[in-house]
Amino acid sequence: MVASLAQLLGLADSPDKGALVDLVKAIDEVYTEGTIKIVIYPFPRSKENVITGKVDYHMPINVNPLVPVSKLPYRYISEKIGSFVNLLYSQADKPITLKMINDALASKGA
Repeated sequence: MVASLAQLLGLADSPDKGALVDLVKAIDEVYTEGTIKIVIYPFPRSKENVITGKVDYHMPINVNPLVPVSKLPYRYISEKIGSFVNLLYSQADKPITLKMINDALASKGA
């Protein structure tokens, strides 16, 4: 089995270092049907690895409550294993507003 982890400081720095890496290693210790290989990629590519079937699972996932699970190209567990903050940065002279985000979501049917 292959676990694709998003490269996130402290969570998945490398295939040998990070809190999520430690979690996958602990799962691997009790996984009886083989071993789990850990690969680290930038977040979008790690998620795409699951969607395209290149890996068995991706961690972590951020859930958008406005998007129905039935519209996602993957499934996810409902048990929370932790939490983290997502930040959205924009150029100071081109701020992104909540209205812009909501309009973009509405145009995609989310």
